[in-house]
Amino acid sequence: MNRLSILLALLLLAPSHARADAKPKVAKPNVIYILADDLGYGDLSSYGQDKLQTPNIDRLASEGMKFTGHYSGNTVCSPSRAVLMTGQHSGHCYLRGNLPKEQGASLDPDMTVLPEVFKKAGYTTGAFGKWGLGPTNLEGDPNPLSHGFDEFYGWKSQTIAHTYYPTSAVHNGKEIPLEEGTFIHDLVMDKARDFIRTSAENDEPFFCYIPTAVPHAAMHAPKDLHTKWRKVFPQFDKKIGKYGAGPEEPCPDVQNPIAGFGAMMENLDNEVGSILELLEELGIDDNTIVMFSSDNGAHKEGGHDPKFWNSTGGLRGHKRDMHEGGIRAPMLARWPGTIKPGSTTDHLSSFQDVLPTCAELVGEDAPQQSDGISFLPTLKGKGADQKEHDYLYWEFCKGRDQKIYSQAVRKGKWKAYRQAGKPLELFDLESDPFEEHDLAKKYPGLTAQMAARMDEAHEPLPPATTQAVTRKEPAKSTDGSPRPNVLLLCVDDLRPELGCFGASHIKSPNIDRLAKTGRAFSRHYVQAPTCGASRYTLLTGQYGGASNNALFQRAKLLETSPESVSPSMPAWFRQHGYTTVSVGKVSHHPGGRGGADWDDSSKPEMPKSWTRHLMPTGPWKHPRGAMHGLAHGEIRTKADKMDVFQSTEGADDVYPDGLTVKEAIAQLDQLAADKRPFFLAVGIIRPHLPFGSPAKYLADYTDAELPKVAHPRKPEGKTTWHGSGEFMKYNRWGRDPNEDAAFSEDVRKHYSACVTYADTLIGQLLAKLDQLGLAKETIVVLWGDHGWHLGEHAVWGKHTLFEESLRSPLIISYQGLSQPGATSAAVVESLDLFPTLCELTGVETPDDVTGTSLRPMLDDPGTAGHFAYAYKNNASTVRTPTHRLIVHKNGHAELYDHTSPEKETRNIAKDHPELVAKLTKQLEQRLASR
Repeated sequence: MNRLSILLALLLLAPSHARADAKPKVAKPNVIYILADDLGYGDLSSYGQDKLQTPNIDRLASEGMKFTGHYSGNTVCSPSRAVLMTGQHSGHCYLRGNLPKEQGASLDPDMTVLPEVFKKAGYTTGAFGKWGLGPTNLEGDPNPLSHGFDEFYGWKSQTIAHTYYPTSAVHNGKEIPLEEGTFIHDLVMDKARDFIRTSAENDEPFFCYIPTAVPHAAMHAPKDLHTKWRKVFPQFDKKIGKYGAGPEEPCPDVQNPIAGFGAMMENLDNEVGSILELLEELGIDDNTIVMFSSDNGAHKEGGHDPKFWNSTGGLRGHKRDMHEGGIRAPMLARWPGTIKPGSTTDHLSSFQDVLPTCAELVGEDAPQQSDGISFLPTLKGKGADQKEHDYLYWEFCKGRDQKIYSQAVRKGKWKAYRQAGKPLELFDLESDPFEEHDLAKKYPGLTAQMAARMDEAHEPLPPATTQAVTRKEPAKSTDGSPRPNVLLLCVDDLRPELGCFGASHIKSPNIDRLAKTGRAFSRHYVQAPTCGASRYTLLTGQYGGASNNALFQRAKLLETSPESVSPSMPAWFRQHGYTTVSVGKVSHHPGGRGGADWDDSSKPEMPKSWTRHLMPTGPWKHPRGAMHGLAHGEIRTKADKMDVFQSTEGADDVYPDGLTVKEAIAQLDQLAADKRPFFLAVGIIRPHLPFGSPAKYLADYTDAELPKVAHPRKPEGKTTWHGSGEFMKYNRWGRDPNEDAAFSEDVRKHYSACVTYADTLIGQLLAKLDQLGLAKETIVVLWGDHGWHLGEHAVWGKHTLFEESLRSPLIISYQGLSQPGATSAAVVESLDLFPTLCELTGVETPDDVTGTSLRPMLDDPGTAGHFAYAYKNNASTVRTPTHRLIVHKNGHAELYDHTSPEKETRNIAKDHPELVAKLTKQLEQRLASR
């Protein structure tokens, strides 16, 4: 054998793996969660039902685990599903009853809910059936897709889910007409199976949520099965089941609803069997966990007779009752090779535990709002590792104002029940599982303890709001000082074009380091595309005027009608014991004064807000000179006599921002010596026009290759486009960047140099904070007052309502932040900073601030955000996670789809009039207070 033959033989015999000790990749488990509707604890043959058999569902028990101590989230549909999605028990989540007309039934958009946990872990997600948490067909409104599902197919609303023959279905937000007599449940299950098959064929881990409406009334079932069960129970043929659905929706009466229930259950069992067969067919059976439960106890509506069927398994009460029959739920879980077949557990668990269980299953942290405990150790047969609840709590509310109707607590073997206006009842479920003997008088001490548990678990709902109530602890300093300090860094005209936001061509090492220790918000939007109006919203927490004089107009009101003006953010912190200092351009005028040169102390821009309001001017003589100053004291007198960009040799203080940061560093020394909590705001002017920075920063970009300008053409039709007047009035040496590619490149490089200059100054401030030992007790916020077009849409400037003008950087960093360095993609606004800083410092939040605290995103970067609103004099806009709508004063609308490649280059308003109308209404309502 020659050498070549020997070599080939060795290669053929060699192992195919690069390393002999390499571990095979473990596939992420798929998860299917099937939620029955109004199915009682005794409705499955595996739980004792003897009038019908559910052999396929029973496979989940015989081949998996049966829970005997599992509870639903509430005693009716919507609030129970809210518990399942949020992981909060019903004393903490917002939804605690079925609201009239499903008003406010949607989930809090700021929370990370169950499907979003899977999305964070790289799963594809689908929901099929009855959502039950608000309408599913209203574009722009919260719906399954806005809460983390990639696909949804099912009923349009919870009320319409009362019929199995609706006039339409909804697929991914689009309403689809159905032919008369179409049994929607078949379509729902077909879509679920298609999703499972497609996900498996694409080799994607998936979460499939199937909230079927069975066996909720009306008692509709496939006709062949209904006929079969009428022959089983012919004695009920004269009984007619009646029920209603949504407006103008057909809900046929049911002859023999007893047979209807039997047929519904057989159909549900068949569908579960088909899913198990599909998993085996696809070869993913061993890597898929299937869970099955019910949203509450058995109902007695539409002709259903839970007593005849023994639907509660003998437990007391039904749906809408907090006794065991209303909240105890069957729970089955099957995972071949992991869950021991035929096992049973009496571990006490509830819907709130599903979210942390799934989070642990896929390797993610449970969102902070969750009250649950993962039962994954129980599923894996590791009972010794299973943590237990101290107690479980439920409350059921009724009416538009959600007044408490009943409450329940389960602690070990003890169960307490209290209906509004009646004495608390106490039961020993170990000896009295059917709650027949009230022991409250026999054990008054224990009764008092259980009542205290109810009071402890219940958190009052906020009045007139749909925001969920969450329990948040304020941030505390590490040395025991009363509250943490705040360092607010305001940077002018700063695009979210930084290293930490994915712009590799920009040198921003100090801001990038801040992002690594903090939370960068990649979809932060300002309220106005101009300095003064944007800073107004930041510093007041309210919408205001659209001009640069907005804060001066507020100051006049303080003189004439002080009772009508709410405290500004610095004033509020000052009232709560903080030393408040402003250095540089924090409000619109650097130094915060009016007058011809912006230095008249009798004309403060923000009266009674700052302990000290400073603006060093050096050779620029006054704040107005420094605002647009170039090197060595050059002041703008006429813009056409001042170069649009400049790069000069010298130290950092050859331009005004160098002086600003020197003063800010001196203020830090003084504030540290004072040993009181401080609120220090530092405003950096660059990269505002003109683009001037020390030459060393431009050197970083001399040979740099900048990315191409996105969509550089002027948009067609009526938009908020403008002719870049602010930029064009400077001396440009007769050149136009829209026509001169080399000049466009020069402009962009000088802008980039200004960004790196600002970054260096920010690094000096952060280094000083470290040197003084203040970093661990200071919340640092970096905020851009708006963005800036660098040729996009043929604009060189701000003042539009396009993405480039309104999107700006936001980074928040502090000691103890969860998952530092993770970026939040939530849509958030500048208005949100005021309440956020209040919550982080433990300062009470004023009642009249408009924004929403970002604490949920700080605790969990995967938490969803909310819509963002903005305005200028002649138009206003709303940004959703997927769209932007711009409405002009004359009614003209621009609608852009950010999920499409065209983004804001193609106006699709005429193609989507319903979405335009919906978002316009929300926009008008939101900005009505302006």
